[in-house]
Parts: sequence; structure tokens; C-alpha cells
Amino acid sequence: KLSNKELYSYFVRLCTPDSAQAAVMTDVLAANDWHQFAFLSTGDAYAQGLADQVAELENDRPSLRLKGVYETIEVVADSASKELRHGQWRPAVQRLVDSGAKIWLICAAA
Repeated sequence: KLSNKELYSYFVRLCTPDSAQAAVMTDVLAANDWHQFAFLSTGDAYAQGLADQVAELENDRPSLRLKGVYETIEVVADSASKELRHGQWRPAVQRLVDSGAKIWLICAAA
């Protein structure tokens, strides 16, 4: 309903840029000495863009000493139930578990 410009002509949606969100995430990781982390994202533009920005900051700011392990889940939802099938996420999650990372960042579009 909020997208109806006749009813809500002054309503706008804002989103913080991926670069700003990634900067906060990496600063929080570094400030807490959480140098090894796992990043799980869905393959959509929103989640993958944020993962890419975190990876870029990890490389551009070596003083943070961050080491991320990244996995992407390509979401192909069952059209009837809209639920993910176990086979879609289990291998990626297992690789992150095996990485030993204690901090996980998870990003998925709604």
C-alpha cells in the first residue's frame, strides 16, 4: 500500500549504500578482534553486492587483518511453498562450519 503514490505522495524508501553497510560491518569485526568470519549470502543483487563490498574492504584495508570465508546460495524457491529446499543451502553452510569461523554475517533479500 505504501507504494501507492496517490495515497502516500510523500512516502519514500531509503537504503544505506552497500559500501557504508560494509564499512560498519568490517569496523565492528575489527574493533572486537573478530578477524576470521564467515559471510553467507543469497545470489541476488542486494546480498551479493554487500558481500562484494565486504570482500573489497577486506582486501583494501589490510590493517584490519580480516579473513573472510564467503559462500553464496543461489535461491531457487519452490514456486508452491516459497521455501528453500535443504539441498540448496546445506553444502554452503557445511563449508562455513568447516572453516572454523565463529562470527557469521548472513545477508539475504526478503
